[in-house]
Order: sequence, then C-alpha cells, then structure tokens
Amino acid sequence: MPLSHLERFKQQELRQRSTGSDRIDNPVVDRFKSNQQQQKGLMLFGIALNEQLVLVAFVIALLFGFSLGYFLFSCGN
Repeated sequence: MPLSHLERFKQQELRQRSTGSDRIDNPVVDRFKSNQQQQKGLMLFGIALNEQLVLVAFVIALLFGFSLGYFLFSCGN
C-alpha cells in the first residue's frame, strides 16, 4: 500500500529531526530559510543595522546634537 504524500513528508521530517541534520531537501523549507536569512534589517555602508544598534546610535546622535547645540548657543551669548 503506497504512502500518501503527507505521510511521506511526515516520515522525512521525523527522519531529519532524529538525525539532527539541518540538510534541506524540501524546497518550501529552503525558501523559508532563505527568507529568514534575508531579514537582516537595514544595511548602511555594508553594516547590518538591527534595532538595538539603531537605538543606541540614535541616542548618541541626540546627545551629540544637543551638546553641540548648547555649546554653539552658549558661545553666541
């Protein structure tokens, strides 16, 4: 009695889990993995920027901007 497509897929998935191999023979899973790898966030001058790095850089830029503005304002008076 031949196995249905779903049963074969389940057996293949169980086999991959039991061996612990991360080999991808399934094009759907392969496409999903490549999509996950593409979601690295914003790229700026070849540097991948994640949210934490963007927030830190934004806070540093705010501090620098306010201190520069305060310095220029105090020099003007």
